[in-house]
Amino acid sequence: FAESSDQGALLARYHKKAGCSSVRDSTMKQLKRHICHVGAWVALLPSHVASGAVGVGELSPTKLLAQLLRRRGKTPLTPWLRGILHLVALRLHEVHSEGKLSSQQSENWKELKRALPRNVWKSFRAQCPVMPSDAA
Repeated sequence: FAESSDQGALLARYHKKAGCSSVRDSTMKQLKRHICHVGAWVALLPSHVASGAVGVGELSPTKLLAQLLRRRGKTPLTPWLRGILHLVALRLHEVHSEGKLSSQQSENWKELKRALPRNVWKSFRAQCPVMPSDAA
């Protein structure tokens, strides 16, 4: 994503393939694969890039991931998807503790947090206890 010459077009292509912009129904397997790709971008990109809107549709990787996760519904998570969403949860925790984003970027991260499956958060909290500096 970071090396793409047209990041907006790339996000729009994933948005369209996942069926977010039309009634066309993509297969759940394809949707999960797209969630893995976009989730990896969100987990690995700098936070301001992951939540920054680009292109005509003003999409950001965080916003697109939230839309894809809502589209997934309650279908079971694959091991790959669970692992990537765990990394996204780590990233959300990191971004929340930094607090250095614009209001729109912050809203994109909040939207993503609401879209993450609850069992991902439950597992994340069980594996990553609160650090002493966060408890204050």
